[in-house]
Amino acid sequence: VPQQAPPPGRHSGDWRMTSLQIPASSTAAPTRSVLIVDDYPAVLAWAARAFTRAGWTVLTANDGTEALQVWRSASDAGQAPDLLVTDLELPDIDGLSLAQSLRERDPQLFVIALTGHPDRDVGWSGPLLVGTAFFQKPIMATALLSAANALTQRDVGQRGDVCPLEPVTGA
Repeated sequence: VPQQAPPPGRHSGDWRMTSLQIPASSTAAPTRSVLIVDDYPAVLAWAARAFTRAGWTVLTANDGTEALQVWRSASDAGQAPDLLVTDLELPDIDGLSLAQSLRERDPQLFVIALTGHPDRDVGWSGPLLVGTAFFQKPIMATALLSAANALTQRDVGQRGDVCPLEPVTGA
C-alpha cells in the first residue's frame, strides 16, 4: 500500500514551510498524483500539504529506496504517479538516479527536481531534461504548484516538451 502524506502539523525550521496559505480545493476527485521525495520531514510534510490542498493525490517517501518501493506499489495498482518531486540530495540514491530509474519504467513521468545547493552541477542532459523543471530551495508553494500544473497540463503542450519555466531562486 503506498504511503500517504504525513498529517499536517507544526514543524520546526523555516517559517515559509509552516505558513502555507493555499485554499482547499473543491470536492471533486483528484485527477493527478505526485510522489514527493525528501529526507527532511518538514519539507516533505510542507510539500505534501501543498499538493493535497491543491487537489492532488499525494504519495511520499523519505529516501530514494522508499520512493522506488512506493512507486512500484502504486504502479502495480494501476495508479503510477504523474509527477515526481524530488530533492537532488537524498541519503541513499541521489535525485538524478531516482528520476532516471523511474523514467526507465515510465518515460512519460514528469519531474521537478529541488536542490538546496545553488552551485551544484546537476549533470542532467538529453532526454532527462524533457518534462523536467529545476528549482532552488526554498521555494514558495505557489511556484511549486505552478510548475507542477504547467508540466502536467496535457492541453498546454505535448508530452515531451521541455518545461518552459525558469528556475526560481529564493522565496
